[in-house]
Amino acid sequence: MSSVPNSPKQTENVQSSSPSASRASGSSSRQQPPQQPRVQHWSEPQPLSTSMNFVPLNGFDRPNKRSRLAPKPESSSKQKADSSLNPANQENSNAPPSESAYNIAARMAKFEIDKIAKDNDFLCPICLQVIKEAFMTRCGHSFCYLCIVEHLEHKSDCPTCKQPLNRDQIYPNFLLNRFLEKTAGAAAQSANSPLDHLKHSIMNDNEWGVEDLNQLMTTLVDKKRQLESQKRRVEYEVLLDFLQKAKSRKEESLSRLQKELQFINDDIGFARNEISTLVNLQETLGDANEGAQVPIIKAEDKDAVLEPKKRSYKNVETLSAAAVSELIESMSNAQDGKSPMVKFPALQKKRVSEHFDDLQECYFGHRFEDNGSPHSLTQFTSTLSKFTRYSSFRELSTLRYGDIFNTSSIVSSIEFDRDDEYFATAGVTKKIKIFEFGNLASGVAGCTTDTIDWGRDDGGNTVMHYPIREMVCRSKISCLSWNPYIKSQIVSSDYEGIVMLWDVNTGTQTRIFDEHEKRAWSVDFSKTDPTRLASGSDDTKVKIWSTNQKKSILTIESKANICCVKFNPESSYHIAFGSADHHIHYYDIRNKREPLMVFKGHRKAVSYVKFMGMNEVISASLHSSTDSTLKLWNTNSQSCTRTFSGHVNEKNFVGLAVNGDWISCGSENNSVYTYFKNLKQPVVTVKFKTANPVTGEPSTDDDPSQFVSSVCWKKNSNVMLAANSQGTIKVLELV
Repeated sequence: MSSVPNSPKQTENVQSSSPSASRASGSSSRQQPPQQPRVQHWSEPQPLSTSMNFVPLNGFDRPNKRSRLAPKPESSSKQKADSSLNPANQENSNAPPSESAYNIAARMAKFEIDKIAKDNDFLCPICLQVIKEAFMTRCGHSFCYLCIVEHLEHKSDCPTCKQPLNRDQIYPNFLLNRFLEKTAGAAAQSANSPLDHLKHSIMNDNEWGVEDLNQLMTTLVDKKRQLESQKRRVEYEVLLDFLQKAKSRKEESLSRLQKELQFINDDIGFARNEISTLVNLQETLGDANEGAQVPIIKAEDKDAVLEPKKRSYKNVETLSAAAVSELIESMSNAQDGKSPMVKFPALQKKRVSEHFDDLQECYFGHRFEDNGSPHSLTQFTSTLSKFTRYSSFRELSTLRYGDIFNTSSIVSSIEFDRDDEYFATAGVTKKIKIFEFGNLASGVAGCTTDTIDWGRDDGGNTVMHYPIREMVCRSKISCLSWNPYIKSQIVSSDYEGIVMLWDVNTGTQTRIFDEHEKRAWSVDFSKTDPTRLASGSDDTKVKIWSTNQKKSILTIESKANICCVKFNPESSYHIAFGSADHHIHYYDIRNKREPLMVFKGHRKAVSYVKFMGMNEVISASLHSSTDSTLKLWNTNSQSCTRTFSGHVNEKNFVGLAVNGDWISCGSENNSVYTYFKNLKQPVVTVKFKTANPVTGEPSTDDDPSQFVSSVCWKKNSNVMLAANSQGTIKVLELV
């Protein structure tokens, strides 16, 4: 029978030994599909070829051993070894020393294999991968066995030319499969390292002579020495670099240490001279007042101190008000005829030892900042004096915000008024209660200084702490702020997003601002403009209000929930707010489009922001760890100057208050932590005792659900108010 004609060259190169090995071949069906299909019979031998311009296989027979490295040159094997292994010849050649003949051959073989693999003629038309387990159809097209079988289960035609085809009309293409296996093996072999090629060549080729191996060994030894030398050189270069850096850093440390020692020695001399001068002054004053007696003054008779003080210090021309106050206090606290000034330095030294590391860092920070100027030493001396003056809190009084019928009495906010005469409390009971601080301090209105049986008088009868004014809101209250100029005005924010302005004298609302769409967390009056206030809400907006208008005068859009907002105490145009994006945003409200600066450093939502002067901001943040932080920021340098840690704050608003250089915050272990501005660790802590909400009796069991929720300092004093989630409010004095 007639078959598809083949080209003469293909007919010559393809051999068929039996009917079982015969194949139908022809020109590529992709380029010239047959116009009229012809029937082929398996019994008739036909020249074998693929339909994809199959490359003749005669040229891909197993190569001889020498072909693994390179075509055998006409020169002798010794000349070949000299030319390939002699270092001198390598240096003169263009290729590097490692570019030997076998390496070139391997790269050329891999190039050819990659070229073949990229040829579409060896890709299965179905899966578009290199053909595996090649099977050929009766029309001369080759496919992967699995691919063509899967195709014939659904269709009965050739995937390439669409001629009728069934399962019995496909046959193994042994020659194509063997060729593809060889190319795959050659590719795998070419992927081996040059060392594998060299080992294989030495062990299997007979062309290597003794002289060749000797020269090769000499070259390998030289190469080994070269590599070892290079390796050790690199090692010593790394060592030298490390030692130089270590030396440089130690020299810097030594230089700093020498400078620190110089500062210390100079300051020791200065302190000794000052002590000597003061001792001489005391001796002079003692001689001038020889024979004068200072009577022992009782604590409650402070007014009687003034006249003796005038007589005792008649030779001192002037005394400041603070100095007079300290002298009166020292004499009024004297016991058994001994002044506490003798014991006080011992307490101060103990305090210094407890916080030595923090103080040392503070000392060198001051000295290096001003390059050892006397002013920096004066600053540190002042810090040391303020820090060591107090060591603990003394409880003056206790009262309750809630009542026995409320299981939850969290105090969300507690604030002193303009003159520190009254303070207001508010929280989840939806009530704003106004108390007169003078009555609490003097024990009036049911207050007692008994730190254990609070809520009881000396006779044991239970007494109540009545506010002088009580105002009821529609929702839970989140924040309060007194007007800094109009004494009777106070503003509140609640969980419904409503900001209310109250008249404390009448106990009525004078203005309602209800533009917030969600819970309002914070509200604040401007210290320099008593008609301006700001509020922040979960609706991601900060709104500026005027007490003279119903609608807001400005809105700042943020991208996260607003947790706190605060005006700069020196400017009504500058405002800072903390949000759930972990940042503090500082704005000039005259340009609301972008902030002046953004302070980044907290890892959780910023819950509180307070100003410590015009250029310093203190912030509190919720933290997932047990060690929470406060951060002090400088608006001039736009950086964090100090981080305070020690309290616990994971999920609740625990309060934040500042007073001069003192910073206080609540904690979720039901304690108040107080920090000094220049020290990172807490200086004073006080823990709320767990008490029965009905009887007021203290409990020995700690309740982990209780936490301090709000704190507030009395301005320019050492008195602080603190409240917890149980509704207990304590009046504390720093002593």
